[in-house]
Amino acid sequence: MDILEPDILIKLIATATVVVIATLVAERTSSFVGAMIAALPISAGPAYLFIAMDHGTDFLAESALTGVGVNSVMALFLCTTVVLIPRLGIVTGLGIALSIWAIGSLLILQASLGILTSFVLNIAAFPVLAFLSSSYLSHKAPPALKFRASDIALRAFAVVCVVLAVLTVGKSFGPKAAGLMALVPVVWISMTIILYTRLGADACVAVLANGILAMFGYCFALTALHLITLQSGPLAGLSSALFLSVGWNLGLMLLRPHIPIYNGRRRRCGAGADQ
Repeated sequence: MDILEPDILIKLIATATVVVIATLVAERTSSFVGAMIAALPISAGPAYLFIAMDHGTDFLAESALTGVGVNSVMALFLCTTVVLIPRLGIVTGLGIALSIWAIGSLLILQASLGILTSFVLNIAAFPVLAFLSSSYLSHKAPPALKFRASDIALRAFAVVCVVLAVLTVGKSFGPKAAGLMALVPVVWISMTIILYTRLGADACVAVLANGILAMFGYCFALTALHLITLQSGPLAGLSSALFLSVGWNLGLMLLRPHIPIYNGRRRRCGAGADQ
């Protein structure tokens, strides 16, 4: 694999950028806003763009169909990290969550599910797991951390290493795994490691818990990418997916006060909880 290939360079830069920005925001503002930034399609978007450029309409539509099913496993990945990391630590908790994601995603890939079944899986998984994780949405605000330029460089380097590893594996599997590899949770893995190290378990899992509803938007975006690409071509499909993904996150930000899980039960972490 040539790391100087344009698609790889763009994916590395995009992923490193979103992780650095999202972690800085989460440290200095709120876990909710950090999660909204992390859930933007800055990493997956370029992946699907290059799939379209390299393989054409039918392959893009098929990859998006795979992505819809795989996205349902993302809810389970995030919920597992939220529950296990405070109890078992980051190595064990993240390791179990990644194993569950890998097994679930491979099962989805082998099952060759239709668009309706894949969509229903998301509709069933995300609301339930978001509710089960709702007590972790807030956390006690940590003390202000000193900003250091070296932190940014280290974060970017760590993210690049993770993404390169994923891309290397993806290339070896060939084009049939494109839809799966486009949704490998490299952003969430990187953010988990960085936030756990910088802020501790509470702040880390609060961002992950907020990410569950944020990632629900991928279900609608990828469904649109599949259906509209088949009907109107890649440009219309990719544009619609981007609009729905960004629009979903903006909608969550505007409607947050009216969403039940943000106003229901909260884990008691003391005064100064992140709102």
